[in-house]
Amino acid sequence: MSASDRAETAGARPVGAMLLAVCLLSTMDVVVKLLGGDHGIGQIVLLKSAASLPWVGLWWLLRPERSTWRLARPGAHLLRGVLLAIAGFGFFTAFTLLPLAEAYAILFTAPIVTVLLAWALMGERPGKGAGIALSAGFLGVLVVASPGLMIQDGQGHGPLTGYVAALIGTVGYAGVIVTTRKLAPSEGIGALALSANLVAGTVAIPVALIDWTPVSAAQLAGYLVVAGLSVSGIALISWALARVEVQRVAPLEYTAFAWAVLYDWAIWRTTPGLASILGAAIIVSACLWLETRRAAGQRRAAG
Repeated sequence: MSASDRAETAGARPVGAMLLAVCLLSTMDVVVKLLGGDHGIGQIVLLKSAASLPWVGLWWLLRPERSTWRLARPGAHLLRGVLLAIAGFGFFTAFTLLPLAEAYAILFTAPIVTVLLAWALMGERPGKGAGIALSAGFLGVLVVASPGLMIQDGQGHGPLTGYVAALIGTVGYAGVIVTTRKLAPSEGIGALALSANLVAGTVAIPVALIDWTPVSAAQLAGYLVVAGLSVSGIALISWALARVEVQRVAPLEYTAFAWAVLYDWAIWRTTPGLASILGAAIIVSACLWLETRRAAGQRRAAG
């Protein structure tokens, strides 16, 4: 095998890892959607966070090095955990009210929101194209949401609630990404995982107790599966990003839309309408265009 062939093979592995990670995380969302009919959102966030702790404990057994569990900035960890709870409340609410494909289309605006939050929280000035990408992204959101914005079920839980929840979850998720990037140089990976789940679970306790329902052994197993899929997916993403440039694998996250369409059809017998497909295309195009401009700017600055 030539050097170029070996390099191509090595580069293909992170791509494969990223594709598998997206599959695992999409499957996690399906399980959450199925569990959503049995428990309230606060209970789901709490049980998912609690079920993550055994996986974190296993990680500690495998990687007990002090550097993995270094925690130097507890205040920032607290903020990150609260943002993770907000993301969980938003996404899990959206998943229970909307088809996965529609919720994912709105989630795809996360890269644009991340750029704005990085500007507000870290002083990272966005490129000249950020405003265009933001406008196009939210135009895509309006296109996705337009068919169901006026549909309600009479109890305040119609599609509008789902779209708002998805947007709130997206802002929370973008905040988690920004704070993770700020914490990563000084904190251990294990500490990031442990603190996030402890804080998010604690935040969810009051909401969970308001409408707590019994949890069967089968349902508890479901939450362990959710946590395991989450930990595995995030680990694969971290492994991939450590080996190739972000711009090579980040766009692969958009394959989640294909998984959402497949699961929606296979389990709930629903298919995305023209508005969902068109809106998702607008959002993905805006995010990819923004990432392309950013990468080009980095190359010019380096060269």
